[in-house]
Parts: sequence; structure tokens; C-alpha cells
Amino acid sequence: MSKVNIYLFLITILTIQSQRTGFCWFLFKTIVVDFDFKKTHHFQNTLGLSIFEKNKSLKKKVLFVCLGNICRSPSAEAVFNGIVAKHGVADQFIVDSAGTSGYHAGEMADARMQQHARKRGYELTSISRKFNPARDFDQFDYIIGMDAENVDNLRLLARGPGDLAKIHLMTDFSETTHSEGVPDPYYGGSRGFELVLDLLEQAGTGLFNQLTKKLK
Repeated sequence: MSKVNIYLFLITILTIQSQRTGFCWFLFKTIVVDFDFKKTHHFQNTLGLSIFEKNKSLKKKVLFVCLGNICRSPSAEAVFNGIVAKHGVADQFIVDSAGTSGYHAGEMADARMQQHARKRGYELTSISRKFNPARDFDQFDYIIGMDAENVDNLRLLARGPGDLAKIHLMTDFSETTHSEGVPDPYYGGSRGFELVLDLLEQAGTGLFNQLTKKLK
């Protein structure tokens, strides 16, 4: 039996046994190294790789964006992760956040935002990063700005109609209240941080309802 056939057999078995765990992917990479299949160019279109790519493509990929990625968008990420986990469908989503600027790249979320989020059961664990048009427009299905300025900045970075169609305003998903966006709480007090979480919970629920309809 050739190396390729052995490889395909192992990948098929591993996928069946542990398709929902990261262990399968770990073994996938290990076997690639052992068998040196980087030299086997035609393997790009074989069963093993296509299974993993198909599973990834079935997930809804959502990116939340604000200015500095230390208050609103990491909170949106945490809130939405909480919503999908509560409904038992976290494995059907990939969620991330970014900022249109790189002012705070590499930093944790604002300590005040973390404190208010923690009171509601959310842990802001993401690290600030700048939005990457070349990667993020290709990787994510929904790119959601927190306010009109964020949305305008994202539209300026769009490469064409396909990118533009992915850009949305967060509060447009709210089913209970109408707001022109999620205001930046950075220079305000406690009420501003609480308002951010209120709006994110409302809009996050609406976003979840819309996306799960498309998953059914």
C-alpha cells in the first residue's frame, strides 16, 4: 500500500472517531510531518484535506470591529460567544474581533470594560489586533462594525462588492431597540460601559437568530 493510500485510510478513520475535536487535526499535522507529504502535490485534492476544509466552511465566521479593539468589539466577541455557547452551537461558529486602528495592538481589553463584562459572566480574553483587509475579508462571512464610523472605515478598505456585502452595523441586528450604533465608552463612566453591554446583548441575540435561521 502506497504512502498516500495509508495516509487516506488513517485520515478517514481519525475523522470518523474524532471529527469534533482538535485531536484529529493534531494527528493530521503529525502524520504530514512523518510522511513528508508536502512533496506529494496531488494530495491537495484528496479525501483527507477536503473533509477538513468542508467542516470549516460549514461554520459561520463572524468578525466584530471597533476602533481600537479594546472595549466594544472584544465585548461583542465575548457576548456572542456566550450566546452561541448557551444554545449549544458554539462548534458552528468562528468568532473574532479587530480594530480599524492599531493603537492598542497586542493589548488586553480595557480593564474597565473587563470589569463590567465580568459582572455579567463574560471574560474578555482576546488580544487587540488591527483589521487586516487582505485576510479578514476572505476569512469571515460577517464583518460587523460597532458604529457608523467603523462601518465607513471598513467600506473604504473593501476591495469590491463581495467585501462590501459582508459589512454590517451591529445595532441593525437588534430586534428590541433602535440605536445608531454602539457608542465608544472609552472616555465615559460606568453607565457607558453598561450601555455597551446592553446593546451588544440585544444585537447579539438578533444576530444569532438571523444566522441560525440560515444554518437550518
